[in-house]
Amino acid sequence: MGATKRVFAVMAAMVAAAAPMAQAGQFLRQGTAATVKIGPFLDDTDGKTSETGLTLSQADVRLSKNGGDYAQKNDASACTHDELGEYACPLDATDTATLGRLRLIVHESGALPVWHDFMVVPANVYDSLFGADTLEVDTVAVEGGDATDAVRDSVVDDATRIDGSRVNACSIHSVGDVWDRLLADIAAANSIGKLIKDYLDAAVSSRATPADVEVIVGD
Repeated sequence: MGATKRVFAVMAAMVAAAAPMAQAGQFLRQGTAATVKIGPFLDDTDGKTSETGLTLSQADVRLSKNGGDYAQKNDASACTHDELGEYACPLDATDTATLGRLRLIVHESGALPVWHDFMVVPANVYDSLFGADTLEVDTVAVEGGDATDAVRDSVVDDATRIDGSRVNACSIHSVGDVWDRLLADIAAANSIGKLIKDYLDAAVSSRATPADVEVIVGD
């Protein structure tokens, strides 16, 4: 093979290898040790032969945490070959301690460079996706305190909001009790009963009178 053809062959192999080497969307649990597969490591001459005997030490594996500067992984273990140029790479809880993007790169002599992108997510999110946990979207999680009082107090700060204490009271009363309460408060300013009455009065007063109807249809 001529020199020019050889160069093009290597370039084509590098492009074809780029897709599996640049994997994204792999989730890691924050602050949790994990062993990830990295590779494939391919020969830097022909771009296709698997490199199965590389020595990938701690210092060879470089990590960038959420866009930070690269540094060697904290886990002291070397990576071990699995098959077809893929290596098992141990990461410890320090390596996965930072939420967000985690990029891993290895540029070992004799092989094409390899990189992987991971996403470090909170334990609750990871366990909800891949375990039996559920996402924390309950009222206590949202309010960050005593949910009953916090939610109620957040909607009673002025007269234009619903009185949360009365909403809570509805849960222990019958429909008749609720109706009696509306009637009792029908004259109280800003009460639900008076608001309904005022709305109905306005709606009725805007309707045509019998005399108007006679004029429209003719007498």
